[in-house]
Amino acid sequence: MSTPGQCEAHVSFPGGRMDEEDENGLYTAMRQTWEELGIDLAERDYVCVGQLDDREITTSLGKRLLMILSPFVFLQVTPHNAPVDPLPEISLHWVPLARLAIAKPTWSSVTADISVRMAPRYPVLRKLIRLLLGSMKFAAIVLNDPPSVKGKERATAPQQQDVLKLWGLTLGMTLDLLALLHPPRRPKLPLEPDADGLFGLEMAPSMASMFPRFSYPDVNFWIWVFGRRYRTVIRGWETSLRSDASPTERHRINWIGQAVNTFYGSVRRALVVVIVLRAIGLLLALGVGGWWVFLSGL
Repeated sequence: MSTPGQCEAHVSFPGGRMDEEDENGLYTAMRQTWEELGIDLAERDYVCVGQLDDREITTSLGKRLLMILSPFVFLQVTPHNAPVDPLPEISLHWVPLARLAIAKPTWSSVTADISVRMAPRYPVLRKLIRLLLGSMKFAAIVLNDPPSVKGKERATAPQQQDVLKLWGLTLGMTLDLLALLHPPRRPKLPLEPDADGLFGLEMAPSMASMFPRFSYPDVNFWIWVFGRRYRTVIRGWETSLRSDASPTERHRINWIGQAVNTFYGSVRRALVVVIVLRAIGLLLALGVGGWWVFLSGL
């Protein structure tokens, strides 16, 4: 589903916080889907396939835990879509999974202001952080699917073509689901080169696609310097996907949790180094400038 932005729509799955009356996370997912989209997942038209790995939702670059996200996957077992009634500001999009798992997607990016995450209450400090560290760019898959159903507010609003971009948490959960797919492989022809991507598919967005890059190259360099453990986790995840083990065995380790923790750990260390180097460079520039002014006055 999507909610309107200025020129880009925010793509997300239905969901929300667990209420005290909810029996468990599955009940919360079903309740939120009914409240937001009008889809009753308790009907016989839908079957719960299972739960993806839990995700830790954090702020301050992975330093403070906010909540635990528990994604559930449902399969529609009937050929026809049931009537839906989304909230007024929401439009519902049905995107074929094959388009993400087989065809090469159109990649774009979403820019995020890192200063808002590091200093949300201090405007002056935010400007300084923005000057020192730049911004973050998240990889995003462009979805060109028109809305299947629009809420009342979206249906009566002036028509504008929102750009749908799958990124962030929503992209991460989608990649988790794609990683569990294990389609049958056709026999390999003699001397045929190995296909690229997960499971021999033409396209397989890497697990690393959900992690951001910075607008300043030196920040990315220091993240790479401190990211040895993160790269080890990514390689281990990809190796487990290419193994002959069952999906259950492959996911005994919470790879995404380890990747998030190690990546943002390297980001925090990299930002400290960059800020210190920026400060040293500024002090040296002021010192050299002052010395030059002093010598010019002699």
